[in-house]
Amino acid sequence: MAYQAEISRKNPGCFLFLVDQSESMEDTFGGGEAGRRKADELATILNKLIHNLCIRCAKS
Repeated sequence: MAYQAEISRKNPGCFLFLVDQSESMEDTFGGGEAGRRKADELATILNKLIHNLCIRCAKS
């Protein structure tokens, strides 16, 4: 069962992102077809996630 709680000013939340910074993050992502590193893909994904969190928080 997943934990669920409303995040608000009265009930703030905390997000923690554990990011792999090992040498393997320099390898290409998805078999190398796109030529992008794992670190670049992770940065894109985390940036989009943080952006979406900010948008959702601003709407409430």
